[in-house]
Amino acid sequence: RAHGHSQGSRIWFGFEERTDLQGAIDYLAAMGVPRRRIGALGFSLGAVISIMAASEEEGLAGLVLDSPFASLMEMAQREMSRRSSMSRIFLPGMMLMGRVLYGVDLSSVRPLEAVRRVDCPLLFVHGAEDMMVDPSHSERLYDAAEGDKELWLVPEARHAQGYNTRPAEYVERVAAFFDRARQRPQPAALP
Repeated sequence: RAHGHSQGSRIWFGFEERTDLQGAIDYLAAMGVPRRRIGALGFSLGAVISIMAASEEEGLAGLVLDSPFASLMEMAQREMSRRSSMSRIFLPGMMLMGRVLYGVDLSSVRPLEAVRRVDCPLLFVHGAEDMMVDPSHSERLYDAAEGDKELWLVPEARHAQGYNTRPAEYVERVAAFFDRARQRPQPAALP
């Protein structure tokens, strides 16, 4: 929403956008695609949206998460500090106004907590030279995630530039991940 080529006038940093992805998943499932054959590849905020959506879904094939942030509040504080040492004092008021004016609690966008509830395989990809979202965000998300997970720090890559830096290796790793994820054993049905 309101990002890239998407329509809309406001960006919600994953709070509302997660429902868009869940709608796409529901649509595919209604068209007969088994959920365990549905996966997502998200870049930056798209990776965060994938985490937030999948934390409320069950049985997806897998997620490739390229350059996600672990904490929206941490990113907002860092960005505001970069602009001015005084601007950080306005963050609590800005968050309050978001709740009052738009009914949105951006402090609830907590990928680090949400990733613990994701039940599908995860491939974290992050540029080792990312100066927008430090690679430690993917490392923290990887550490918090349970189950089948991989982490690839792409040498020389900046923010969400793993594919552009190493295209052949990127495609090979992502394709191999989704192949493995789709072939994992299905959990036994409960009696």
